[in-house]
Amino acid sequence: MARPRKPDDPDLRRVCPCDRCGLGYPLVVTWGPEDQICGYCYQQAKRTRGTCDCGHIGVLPGRVHGRPACRACAQITLNIDCVRCGAEDEIYRAGLCWPCALSETVDGLLTNPDTGTIAERLVPLAEALKSMKRANSGLTWIRQRHVTDFLNQLASLPELTHEAIDALPRSRTRDYVRGLLVEHGVLPRRDELLVRYGEPLVEASERLKVEDDCFATPFELGTALATSVFEGEGVDFAIVEVGMGGRLDPTNFVSPCVCAIAAIGLDHMAFLGNTLPAIAAEKAGIIKPGVPVVCHPAGDDVAAVFADAAQAVHAPLHQMRRDMILRVECGARGSRATFRLKDTWEDMTIPLPGEHQLTNALTVLGMVETLREQGYDIPDEAVRQGMAATRWPARLEWCGNILIDGAHNPQGLQALSGFVHQHLQDRRRTLLTGVLADKIQPELLTLLAGLAED
Repeated sequence: MARPRKPDDPDLRRVCPCDRCGLGYPLVVTWGPEDQICGYCYQQAKRTRGTCDCGHIGVLPGRVHGRPACRACAQITLNIDCVRCGAEDEIYRAGLCWPCALSETVDGLLTNPDTGTIAERLVPLAEALKSMKRANSGLTWIRQRHVTDFLNQLASLPELTHEAIDALPRSRTRDYVRGLLVEHGVLPRRDELLVRYGEPLVEASERLKVEDDCFATPFELGTALATSVFEGEGVDFAIVEVGMGGRLDPTNFVSPCVCAIAAIGLDHMAFLGNTLPAIAAEKAGIIKPGVPVVCHPAGDDVAAVFADAAQAVHAPLHQMRRDMILRVECGARGSRATFRLKDTWEDMTIPLPGEHQLTNALTVLGMVETLREQGYDIPDEAVRQGMAATRWPARLEWCGNILIDGAHNPQGLQALSGFVHQHLQDRRRTLLTGVLADKIQPELLTLLAGLAED
């Protein structure tokens, strides 16, 4: 972008104005009796490009009959021939046009002082820098001290990796050049969010280990990373799922606008308890004072645990019930159903197979209505579209005629078994499965055995 002109001199404008702009600036060149021009118009003339009436294509610094003209037609002398490339262009210095001056500067900065050559791995970067659309702006940028120093350091690196660039001083120049290297295939792409937010967390965890003998688990680090990204990137809404349990889960420091507790099953019993009420008590640990909680349909013993926990901290409880699900059409590839909560949701499409997904959808609708009560604008159509577009890989997922499911506890296997016997009873079935040793239970094996044809 050109710099704005300074105010002109009224006296000069009256006595000897510029023949091009008519303003009162000092005249710097005379190209004929009627073409005395100021410095601003002189610079503009050298940069005027087009086709002259004579057919010449290039720089048109002169004027003939008020129209831009080439040097020959305007009968003017002007050095605009680059000594390096021979092109007709504005000269920067030493007879070089701006693009050639930029190219020469880039070569100088990226040449390794020990070898006298540009490393092959840096050639794509050199070509990218040389090809900047506005060579004058590129040269102005590249000749800044911090850019020059960075490119010199880059040229001296024994190997070019993300880690080597990370070791150089942090700056926007480093990020920009790294982007060019990635874009041209010199460096592999990497998750910059993981680097930006993950590295400080790893450093903090190392300090905790040394200074306080405190070890952060991978899930704790993952939780800290996720919430750091959410905060740093200004996320409007985050759905944070517990890893295991709830009361002692790393995610339990979050201050939510609504809590939700999904179906309770016999899982992680070594940590959560051996009965459904005991496990429910751990799950209820996410209930916060005054924060609404929506609970998946549950048996009386489990529902009582949720009610007591919510009452203890004065949290509004929304306990979903199976009788809120009306007019169900359930197939092997999904369902349609009507739900009646405070609002009635007619003919909702549930693309996830399995009757258990109906109660999951009911819990989601309970959360939607709770958020609406807090003033959040969630249109009906957005809910319909979102629910219809839901996909869950490896949960009753069809790949052709192959059904993939990641069920790993009795609760999940009961859902899988119910689906198979309801929709695939008359089909030939072959089971291929793998189970971790700590997941093997007699009930689980019985359910697995019943899935195959024989």
